[in-house]
Amino acid sequence: RGEPRTALEAVQAVLLQVLYSRRRSYDPSREARALMRRLGATCGQPVDERTQMDVNEFGSYLMQWLEKDLEGTDDPRLLHDYFGGTLAQKLTRIGDPAQFRYKYDGFWSLTIPISGKDTLADCLRLFTRSETLQGVRWGEPPDEATAAAKKRMSVRRLPEVLILHLARFAFDVKTLQRRKVNDRVAFPLEIDVAPFTAAAKEHKSDGKGEGAGRRGEAEEAKEPGGGGDGDGDDGGGGDGGADDDD
Repeated sequence: RGEPRTALEAVQAVLLQVLYSRRRSYDPSREARALMRRLGATCGQPVDERTQMDVNEFGSYLMQWLEKDLEGTDDPRLLHDYFGGTLAQKLTRIGDPAQFRYKYDGFWSLTIPISGKDTLADCLRLFTRSETLQGVRWGEPPDEATAAAKKRMSVRRLPEVLILHLARFAFDVKTLQRRKVNDRVAFPLEIDVAPFTAAAKEHKSDGKGEGAGRRGEAEEAKEPGGGGDGDGDDGGGGDGGADDDD
């Protein structure tokens, strides 16, 4: 056989070898070359397959290619059904908790901060921890005003397969440069992610469930379009300026 024509064919070829071949090893270089050409076409320039890349960035590209290749098939939403989740960002006005709003975004993977944390649960706890923002706009003109708000991230919809990307790079405010985070993070064989969902956070904060008895607004959830920030920066709920959980 020649090289795969699409990303879907490349992934299928590798999976078929892994699942059904009696070979003790398999060289996926043919499929890798096909994916590198697809990446080069996406980026507008050739990509050397020997060049080290960010795995989360490449993973988001791969998901986009597979999603496009699945169009017109019997199961075009196969990726969404297994890997697509929804992230909820809640802004609550400080001093007036009755004013809040949600923003929903789809994701393929969650990029979670790891600085100073020892376990995966600690990293998820840091990711969903509230932080204070200044100068957030509330209302509509001419009644628009700015005020401080608490921002909290949580998972609105968990996928069947949850991909977690550890943010191994963080921005150092002292040197104004990115630095590698080499902290060791322990992975358990099983982990309960329910405490990090939007439903659990709302139940903890008011005991009524998500948004019950409050007024606010929400944006419609967007489908996953990249799933992650690409460069792995330490983004969600860092230690600086963060408050305790609601």
